[in-house]
Amino acid sequence: MASCQVTGTTNSVAEYPNQKIKIFPNPTADYLMLPSDIERSKVGVYNSTGQLTETVLDGNLLDLTNQPSGIYHIRIYTEGRPNFYTVMKY
Repeated sequence: MASCQVTGTTNSVAEYPNQKIKIFPNPTADYLMLPSDIERSKVGVYNSTGQLTETVLDGNLLDLTNQPSGIYHIRIYTEGRPNFYTVMKY
């Protein structure tokens, strides 16, 4: 009979709270405000199934108008590490 071994895998996303980054409003109907010094290439928006979504970052406005209502995870790289934020779009 075969045995089953677990080797330290994880199924969750760690959050690294960064007090410098403020994302608002949360919940939102359309746009999120990000700090103006965030680079476009350092931002990723993921839906509740973990798929990277196509969004537009215009200056400090993150446009979610074309996304359906739901929970989104925003990944922002700062100081070489990812910071994750959860937002709700209604």
